[in-house]
This record gives sequence, C-alpha cells and structure tokens, in this order.
Amino acid sequence: DIKAEPGSASSNSPVNTGEKGKEKIKPAENLLASLQEKDKKNKLQAITSVVDKSKTLMKEYDLKPVPFTEFEENLLSFVMIDHLTSKHLSFFGFNGKQSLNDEEKFQVYKSLNEEQKIIIKRNFLIKYMLQTSGLCKKSALFIELVRLYCPEDLAAIEYDIQEDYQKKQANIQSQIKKIEVKEIDNVVEAKEVA
Repeated sequence: DIKAEPGSASSNSPVNTGEKGKEKIKPAENLLASLQEKDKKNKLQAITSVVDKSKTLMKEYDLKPVPFTEFEENLLSFVMIDHLTSKHLSFFGFNGKQSLNDEEKFQVYKSLNEEQKIIIKRNFLIKYMLQTSGLCKKSALFIELVRLYCPEDLAAIEYDIQEDYQKKQANIQSQIKKIEVKEIDNVVEAKEVA
C-alpha cells in the first residue's frame, strides 16, 4: 500500500497554511481550477479567432446575385433591431425601455412575426432617411417616403412653407423692380446729360 503524504495532490486532507482555522486549497483542486480556467481562455481565443478570420473572409467575398435566404432576411431584421426607437419597442413588449441588450435583441429576433418585421424595416427606413438635409436626391426620396405615410400632414407643411416662400419672393421681386427702375432712370439721365 502506497500512502500519499499529507499535503500531496492525492491527499484527502487540506494543506495547512500556518494560520489557525484557515485551510488552503489542495494542490490538486488548485491545478484543476487552473486547467479549467486555461481551457476557458483557450476556447474563447478559438471562438474569437474564428470570428476574426471570418470577418477577413467576408470582406474579400464576392457577392453573388442569388435570392435572399430566409436566414438572411431574419438576420437583416436582427441588425435593424438596433435602430428601433423607444416608442416602437413597446410593439415588442418592452414598454418604457430606451434600448435593448444583446439577450433581449436575440429574444426579439427569435420570435419575430411578419407584422414586427414590417415595423422593424419601416422604423429603420425612417431613422436612416431622417439623416438628410438640404437639396439632394436623398431629401427628395425622404419627402416621397413622408408622402407615403402622412400625405395630408405633408401637404399642409408644403402649403405653409410655399405660402411663406411666396411672400418672401414677392418682397424680393419688388426690391428687384425698384433697383431696375432706378438703374433705368440713371441710364436715361446719363444719356440726357451727354
């Protein structure tokens, strides 16, 4: 019979630390915990490496014009969930929240119905199109989107702004006519003097 010495890895008795009433973790348990921690780090590193190499692969991937898969359609919805406004989160059962954490986004993604997908897509469109200003093609498309959702409200806005513009334009035209008349009078005077 071989007996383990006290304090060895195969011993069942705790190792004495020299402090009364406190016991140190056995070397075998310490080694086991260390190995488990190392395995956890290695697994995380392996997953991270796969993700990083996959990113590089996708950056170089040539897209092909093949039909969108159901997975891609759902994934697009998942990406757009980040853009949901707090007022639309209630449609997904998250009343009073400003944003969702990853677990909540995944929960929404896994249980989406067709109506929710439509809300996500429209919310995304509006949020993206709101990032326009001035006279450009994006602004024109934005106005068409607003016309689709709120035709009467947009008509009222356009009417008010057009009315204001016409008043400003009339004022400018009046000033231009005064300048033109003055210039014509100056030219006539110059000719009479000469």
